[in-house]
Amino acid sequence: MNYDQIKKPTLGRLPLYYEYVNSLPEGVKHVSSAEMAKALGLGEVQVRKDLGSISKKGKPKIGFNRADLVRSFEKILKPDGSNCVVIGAGKLGKAFLGYDGFKKFGLDISAAFDVDPLKCGSGEGKPVYNLTELGEYCKTHAVKIGVITVPAFAAQNACDTLVSAGVKTIWCFAPVKLRVDDDVTVLQEDMALSLAFLNLKIKKD
Repeated sequence: MNYDQIKKPTLGRLPLYYEYVNSLPEGVKHVSSAEMAKALGLGEVQVRKDLGSISKKGKPKIGFNRADLVRSFEKILKPDGSNCVVIGAGKLGKAFLGYDGFKKFGLDISAAFDVDPLKCGSGEGKPVYNLTELGEYCKTHAVKIGVITVPAFAAQNACDTLVSAGVKTIWCFAPVKLRVDDDVTVLQEDMALSLAFLNLKIKKD
């Protein structure tokens, strides 16, 4: 299967499906898309299409094979135990360091980096290094993902430093569009925009 063809909205729902399937009693061997949709508050047709795009088709009145689903989820969500670093050791950066929930998806945020010497040392039980040490760290720890939590004015420099260190998958929380080459993947998170969207929904309701 070519996982590059899986649509982004579907990828965004896979962790929900994975959690649901793992929460079922041990003896359950088949998963109903209708029951999953009801439990997660999603449309049944959407759930069935999502599951069918990443695993073997479900059987009428039986559902999807649970073991097949779990294998498919883990191929996508837990690819190879990727090592991650955070650029920016402020409040958001330290929150990432202290959150263990990423580990169940094969991600290990092992360290943070900052330009401020006063923030270097340790944070949430993990090391915080000066940004000048990023290149060597990425080489010795096979870092594959960089999380940017610095202010907007510092984000491009953080991105360039990651790319120079060989990191080409970036999760950016700074409200700025990063300039990268075509072989670099950037997932942009604009929290202000997301909050504005929720505020708009409230006004419409």
